[in-house]
Amino acid sequence: CEVARTSGGNQIHTHSTIVDESIGTDIEKDGDQIIRETIDNERFYLVYQPIVSLKGDKSEQYEVLLRITDADGHVILPGQFLAIAARSGHSAEIDRWVISKTFTTYAEHGEDHDSTFFIKVTSATLADPEFPDWVGEKLLEYDLDFKNIVFEISERSVISNINQAAAFVETMHSMNCRVALEHFGASDQATQI
Repeated sequence: CEVARTSGGNQIHTHSTIVDESIGTDIEKDGDQIIRETIDNERFYLVYQPIVSLKGDKSEQYEVLLRITDADGHVILPGQFLAIAARSGHSAEIDRWVISKTFTTYAEHGEDHDSTFFIKVTSATLADPEFPDWVGEKLLEYDLDFKNIVFEISERSVISNINQAAAFVETMHSMNCRVALEHFGASDQATQI
């Protein structure tokens, strides 16, 4: 369930003991090295999951999902990878890669489409004081319509980093980007506030 949820929700993950445990063991053992090699060898790719309106809205909306392949070409889902990336300090670097690739896709997609991209950001990105300036530079570089970018923050990240999250939301709004709260009400901590 956790693998499906962290892979973007609205999907299933069929557990395979052989695949999941062997990949999990290898990543846990050599996590930092595997993540560094994955970043250096660009073994990431993005999947754009359409979000379809059931009320007839014709605008195009896409959830941006990260996928990773290991050296042998096996797909590693984010639920098996991102926690290790967070522990090894690579989350913000991965977020920037995802955002850059999404902006490239958005720019290539053309202005004919009214497309909105939902991009997840991690706690590490919320805490990065240089991130808003970097986003602003990228949006101008690609000449994108800022209102069509929605950054998604998990409820857990907001609870853990309330001051950084508030500053992040304020800065993104000042650039006309939107921010969404992901998995609202799913955190055990939410009931304690």
